[in-house]
Amino acid sequence: METYTFTYGVIAITTIASLYALSNNAVFEKWLFSISAIVAGKDYLRLLTSILVHGNIGHLAFNMFSFYAFATGIEAAYGHKVIAYIYLYSALGGSILSLLMHRREPGYRAVGASGGVCGVIFASIFLIPNGQIIVFPIPVPMPAWLYAILFVAFSLYGM
Repeated sequence: METYTFTYGVIAITTIASLYALSNNAVFEKWLFSISAIVAGKDYLRLLTSILVHGNIGHLAFNMFSFYAFATGIEAAYGHKVIAYIYLYSALGGSILSLLMHRREPGYRAVGASGGVCGVIFASIFLIPNGQIIVFPIPVPMPAWLYAILFVAFSLYGM
């Protein structure tokens, strides 16, 4: 039996942190991605804490399901260090990209791990060619690349 130490750890930490932040508005506000807090307030830690906070349970479930579905394959084939690097650098890269794209919008705010999850999904497509995923209730496997397109589309819609 495979052990997915990093994958399960990310899911546990993210779920606990999100539920805590959803139940405590002060924490939610302190951890979310906020252009004004990052740029004017120089609160750069938000580039990382924002990946722990999700807007609601559905957002959290969608991101963690997607992460699990693709991270386990990478972790099984390449180990926990590889998936850790992919996830953490993708999450940080997503936050930096958002900062660059919205730097002139002081009111811009965001939450979620979509940058890190997106990095894991696309790395999986590259590292595990012809990968597939079964998404309940659809009883047939879906190509990983198609799920990646749908993930990006839902993420953009959510923004």
